[in-house]
Amino acid sequence: MALNIPSTFGVLLTNIIKTIIILLLGFVVGKILGMGINKTLTVLSFDDYFKKLKKRKISVARGISSFTSLCVYILAVIIALAQLGITTILIKSIILLLIILILFALTISLITFVRHLIIWLNMTSLNKVKIGDRLKFGKIDGIVQRITIGHVLLKTDENDTYALPNSMLTNKKFTVERSEVVKTSDNKKKK
Repeated sequence: MALNIPSTFGVLLTNIIKTIIILLLGFVVGKILGMGINKTLTVLSFDDYFKKLKKRKISVARGISSFTSLCVYILAVIIALAQLGITTILIKSIILLLIILILFALTISLITFVRHLIIWLNMTSLNKVKIGDRLKFGKIDGIVQRITIGHVLLKTDENDTYALPNSMLTNKKFTVERSEVVKTSDNKKKK
């Protein structure tokens, strides 16, 4: 049986090109997915929750997005190795596990985002809380500065700033005193 060198070289070259394309696409998709998750968690003010718990300035959103990117990078490398024919049951198991973990993380993120969106729409559409209102929640008493999908930002009389998660405001009682100051669309205050 004769070995056809040009044919074998062509197949090998094709597999190497496919591997390079898979790696490049994997790294691009990983970067885009990581940036998307970071942006989503930033919009939800995800880091604000942890800044109150820990007095450190660690970006949890950046950590989660970097981890997601890393998982996609690893998945791309494993798929590239499989393209070269360097695959075993172990690599296939790792691929399946990574896909399940990524899908699980995306599902949890989506569920959390939809939950926060529904709570935010409920609060804003029913005018439960408006910017400029005095909100009293437990021991916290302050003026509403900002309302986002993830939290309500309060400024107390002592100039402390609190980010109250919207989910806490739906689960526990709070009182709102409407302000007589009305903000117009050009951000000038009228009485």
